[in-house]
Amino acid sequence: MIGFVGIGFGGFRLGRGSRGGVCVSASAGDGVTVVVGATGRTGKLVVKKLLSDGRSGKVRALVRDEAKARELLGTNERLEVSVVDVKEKDERLEKSLADAETLISCLGSTAIPSKDWEGGKNSPIRAVGLGMGNIIESLTPEKIRKVVVLSSVATRNRSFIFKLVDLIGGAWTAMEMAEDAVIAGAAEKGYEYVVVHAPVLKDEGPPVQGVGIKLGDVGKSIGPLRRENAANVCVECALRDLGDVVDISPYGVADETTEDWDVLFEELTECPVVLKLEFSSLNKEKFQNWLLDWASALPTNSALFPPLPVPFRVDPTDEGARLAFIRVTVDGGVLELGALNIALEESALVVRREPATREFALPGERDILRLLVESLDRVVN
Repeated sequence: MIGFVGIGFGGFRLGRGSRGGVCVSASAGDGVTVVVGATGRTGKLVVKKLLSDGRSGKVRALVRDEAKARELLGTNERLEVSVVDVKEKDERLEKSLADAETLISCLGSTAIPSKDWEGGKNSPIRAVGLGMGNIIESLTPEKIRKVVVLSSVATRNRSFIFKLVDLIGGAWTAMEMAEDAVIAGAAEKGYEYVVVHAPVLKDEGPPVQGVGIKLGDVGKSIGPLRRENAANVCVECALRDLGDVVDISPYGVADETTEDWDVLFEELTECPVVLKLEFSSLNKEKFQNWLLDWASALPTNSALFPPLPVPFRVDPTDEGARLAFIRVTVDGGVLELGALNIALEESALVVRREPATREFALPGERDILRLLVESLDRVVN
């Protein structure tokens, strides 16, 4: 333990804390849940899961082919079918999304050219990337509460084979465009979102397959998953209060029973503590002022060398400061990649990583934590 001297901060101990700090989130209820890509191989399973689940209200399937939708989805008093083409931002699309409280996107495409591409008219970039942009623009800010998008680990895992496949038709680039549209829309319209980075999906597999969920976007292949379980994960994300969960990566566990969903999602609602400094005494007001001054000086601090790989923004909070790691898009928009929330909690300085799903350190996180500890050490000695 290191003793503070002179200014009444007291001693502190460095160590890793446990997960804690459950955050509140929106979830589907009696409102309208819209499913896009509803006649796809995963989308149709999402619709059926929603209709069989008593927690969801009205379900609206957005489709291009009504006859196909009736054949695949059947009839249900809670099911509506709306014929739209998401590649076209028109009145039909806006009307279909006007009262949506929850949106689940299963938009997808084959990775290589096929008849589904319709000679380029329905290519991944148009159907998935631009289509999701039209969808997000058409959502009503006062209504929409949560967006769940089924994506792929390949959007971030640009290994040689994925890069090669992407060059053919841009399937992974299209999914990344869709993710960016969802993230930007959340900042503009205030809804919560979850990106489900799924591995290879299998139509067949063990009769009962266990499901695992890794926090964050793991950025690599993590084992195949039954398509039915991918649909179940999307629905659970839509119906549950997941707080700051933003990225998850589900995977299959062969020959094991499916885990209880309550247990599986429990830790996803908790923001991980990455640093905890405990004090024997504390002048709270003085410490908060020092912390804010320290955080505000970070962007120009010569001790951060080499410079952090991504820029960040400093926001004061009631209990300390929040360091948000950001990325500027080509059109000038700002996307938040994650944050470190530094706050005084009782007799301890606690640093939590946001969102809760981030299992791995943010770019530059270790440098900032190191500088925080070193700065405190200089203050008290």
